[in-house]
Amino acid sequence: MSNTVTSIIIETRIYDGQKPGTSGLRKAVQVFMQEHYTENFIQAILQALGDKLFGSTLVVGGDGRYYVKEAVEKIIKIAAANGVKKINNWSKWYTFNSSCIYYNKKI
Repeated sequence: MSNTVTSIIIETRIYDGQKPGTSGLRKAVQVFMQEHYTENFIQAILQALGDKLFGSTLVVGGDGRYYVKEAVEKIIKIAAANGVKKINNWSKWYTFNSSCIYYNKKI
């Protein structure tokens, strides 16, 4: 079994309104399901971390609602392609800010 990850560059376009607020990016699921919409958003967040991203640990969480599984799969793939060393997937549980903060401090 190979542990090799191959990265590819995908042509995409700019989407209006991809500006997260304090509660994340609040859009309908159908908006996130547009071609490359979710991928663009994930890549933009990861790029914003700059040099801190490579070799880092990423905590991914979700409450199990519709499209969470697909979004988490995309996050994991894109994070790996960007050099994230470890991903903690909490997508099967409800994640509250305080528990994520506590977990991050213990890493």
